[in-house]
Amino acid sequence: DDSSNFVYLYSNQMNECLMKHVKIDTIVISSFTTRMLYNNGSLNSDEFTSLVNNFNNLYVEIQYNNNNESSNFEQIFEIVLKMKLKIQVRILGVNQTDQKFQNKPEICSVVIDLPVAEISGGDGKGSFEKCSSLEKVFISNSVKLIGGGAFYYCTKLKYINIPDSVTVINGGAFSECQSLTEISLPNTIISIGSLAFSRCSSLCQIKVPDSVTSIGESAFEDCSSLKQFTIPSSVKNI
Repeated sequence: DDSSNFVYLYSNQMNECLMKHVKIDTIVISSFTTRMLYNNGSLNSDEFTSLVNNFNNLYVEIQYNNNNESSNFEQIFEIVLKMKLKIQVRILGVNQTDQKFQNKPEICSVVIDLPVAEISGGDGKGSFEKCSSLEKVFISNSVKLIGGGAFYYCTKLKYINIPDSVTVINGGAFSECQSLTEISLPNTIISIGSLAFSRCSSLCQIKVPDSVTSIGESAFEDCSSLKQFTIPSSVKNI
């Protein structure tokens, strides 16, 4: 249960003892801590601001559950925004994401937590489309569907995990994610929609699993860095 963690540390040597780490890549102040600091009035204090400004790659996590009255999301968001810190949003307690964060350049990282089952999309309705500063997305294993255009034109997106609960990636879900270099698709994916990964110009590695039976038109169009691509025999419709 991550709900009561104070701080997350991320490193490229996560299996090593903390004392042996040469470099901590990312520090995340958890949403639990952020909310606690907000409640006691310390979040926008000079002391806290001075402390966090000593770190280069520090994220402040804010919890979002589509109920601003209970989470004080807007108030916390505005405080952190004025501090010019990187923002990580943790979405939880809802069945599907909404369009709250469309075209939000302030969002740098997203955690899609339980029990979210669908990252919503559709024509102009992608949950995170045009989030120009979004770099990382962490998806829980409750998610079954990634909607069309969900991450369209997230040009700085470099990392996303797709858990083995996901069965469908709809059209244009990752179109124009120009910084995405590789992505791992689980053996549960059945359908990849049209233009799903189109114009991912840095994508150089992707393996379509044998579970896939349908690939939409131009799903990998203009992936200019993709040198090798194999379509498994399981695919019946292209």
